[in-house]
Amino acid sequence: TTASDIARYFIRLYEGRIVNATTSARLLTILRHRGQIDRNWSLLNLPGSVSAAHITGTNTGIRNDAALISAGGRDYIFVVLVKDADES
Repeated sequence: TTASDIARYFIRLYEGRIVNATTSARLLTILRHRGQIDRNWSLLNLPGSVSAAHITGTNTGIRNDAALISAGGRDYIFVVLVKDADES
């Protein structure tokens, strides 16, 4: 899986094309809730006025995050995949 693959998934989700519009909306609701309660690492310094629907993944030496970020009336897709991350 590449950052581009994940970005394409988020584009399809944003467009309501993951399974169908209802499923996409439900997934976005879940990911937006995560964006409200899980504002660490890549979302750490976002202002409160910025909303994010995101999912993270971690494993030994790996840290990933993908998000649909809404700010100032615009939407952005953000994907970061880090290998051998120094967490200190």
